[in-house]
Amino acid sequence: MKKMLFFLFTITTIFAFEDVNEINEKILTNPYGFKQIKVKEYNNLFETTEATKEIINTFNNRNKLLSSIVLNEYDISITNYEYDNSGSLTEISKNGEKTKFYYDDNGKKVKEIIDGNEVFYKYNNNNLIAKENNKDFIGYKYDKDNRIIEYISKINNSERREVTKYSKNKIIKEIFLGDKKIEENVSEFDKKGNLKKLTKIYSDSNFETTEYFTTYDNNKNRIEKTEVKNYIDSQYTSNGSWQYINTYDKNNLLVREQIIGNRNTDIYYVYGENNRLEKALYKSYNKDVLIFYSYKNGLLLEISEYNQYPEKDLKSISLKDVSNLSRKVTYKYVTWYKDYFEKDGKNFIQIIKVKDKDIILKLEKAGIKDIINQKPYFMSNADYIYALETYANLLKDTDRYLESIFILEKMIEFDSKNPNLYLILGDSYVKEYKKNGEKLEKDKAVLNYKKYKTLAGKNAKLTKNIEELLLENDF
Repeated sequence: MKKMLFFLFTITTIFAFEDVNEINEKILTNPYGFKQIKVKEYNNLFETTEATKEIINTFNNRNKLLSSIVLNEYDISITNYEYDNSGSLTEISKNGEKTKFYYDDNGKKVKEIIDGNEVFYKYNNNNLIAKENNKDFIGYKYDKDNRIIEYISKINNSERREVTKYSKNKIIKEIFLGDKKIEENVSEFDKKGNLKKLTKIYSDSNFETTEYFTTYDNNKNRIEKTEVKNYIDSQYTSNGSWQYINTYDKNNLLVREQIIGNRNTDIYYVYGENNRLEKALYKSYNKDVLIFYSYKNGLLLEISEYNQYPEKDLKSISLKDVSNLSRKVTYKYVTWYKDYFEKDGKNFIQIIKVKDKDIILKLEKAGIKDIINQKPYFMSNADYIYALETYANLLKDTDRYLESIFILEKMIEFDSKNPNLYLILGDSYVKEYKKNGEKLEKDKAVLNYKKYKTLAGKNAKLTKNIEELLLENDF
């Protein structure tokens, strides 16, 4: 059964220095505690609704990501993923732009094509040593323990190198741009191999350190994790130092973040059902704001801010406590993307129920081909399977069985326990076999009929032709 997860992320602007290319970027755990996502360059939550993104991920029965839909108030971005039978990623399609991946017989990636541009992969034994095309190059060197000791990239006439040195409980990485050393990272680990301190030193004498502290209960279960980051800017004396302290609970949910410098900020987070963000208290040098998040049917309905609030523990403050206070609504549920998905889903079912002689034409005019690779978010699983199963069956009966085969194989990725899909797929392969006489098509038909019979059990309805085909193949 295909899984679908809906994520809501809210982010406050902070100054982060995770990497040269990651300014104004932070990692937040989603409210459902399932995965983490990196959110880039969004404005302050308390000033603009663009600080809110909604992400809908769908997975196949192998738990492989099939699609990711990113929504905000003004835009939608859809990324689809395709895999081969072994589970290797073969294509990523994002808003019409495609990247394709190719593998050798051992499953190692040997080539990818990005919008028509080819990139080739080279290996030494099992180690990737190079990625290159006709103008750019990325290379890797390894030590005897197969650890990367040097990374080099030559892209757009710019050369960057990373040299890594390993020692007991410490890793040192030096980063060069051309011949100039621009950064040095020192990672220190405890006896159990857990990162306890990360120090970054920059060529302009600025540096930052991050220390990691973990608290456990008597049963060695993690209660709390704290990250303390210090940043020193040597060019400034009064406001060149900041400290960031992030605290996470046992579910790895961010419960408090502190920014300590010339303008201190302290933010607390409270989560409710399904680890969904429920409340936040933002305390800064010039204002305090209490934020409530309201949901409906799993979707964010509203974000409300209050400049006044009761002086009590954040966990105990309810909407009743602030019902008489003035508020500012910074986000209101928007329906345009709901309509984007919902319209066609309803049309497909209505067309099928009418049983018009031009049913295939009407389904295709309604856009049914557009949903083969991506289930509309507001279309139920049952309606989605019913619509495409019916469409595939109709195509099979009108000798468009190659299209039927394509759709059914996609649907089996979505719902591998549906016996009807295997029955129709078997029928489609029989038609293909009768046309070209290829034994392979006949074998595929038999395999799908077997799967149908196994899944349907005593409810299996086999025609005489199917039974004879199975007997002929000793089943």
